[in-house]
Amino acid sequence: MKELLEHIVKSIVDNQDKVEVEETTDETGQIVLRLKVDQSDMGKIIGKEGKIIKAIRTIIRVPAIKQGKRVNLEIIEEGRPVPAEKVAEEAEEAVEEKE
Repeated sequence: MKELLEHIVKSIVDNQDKVEVEETTDETGQIVLRLKVDQSDMGKIIGKEGKIIKAIRTIIRVPAIKQGKRVNLEIIEEGRPVPAEKVAEEAEEAVEEKE
């Protein structure tokens, strides 16, 4: 799953050399993928209203389900992990505020 995520993200961003993916397993057996990209590419990964990151999460779930596992994607921003759900929620809230 790490390779799949890395391939998808590198095809989206401008600074491909700054893409880093770390794969670990937590105590419950859930796979945790931590994604770090250049700050200038953060908007490309998240997308409008979080649509891109939601699509990426859906795609990486497929191999996890086939293996009978769960996967969680975290986006690392300036040294702090931000769960993808939180990023999508914040993007939706920002859109609502503008309307």
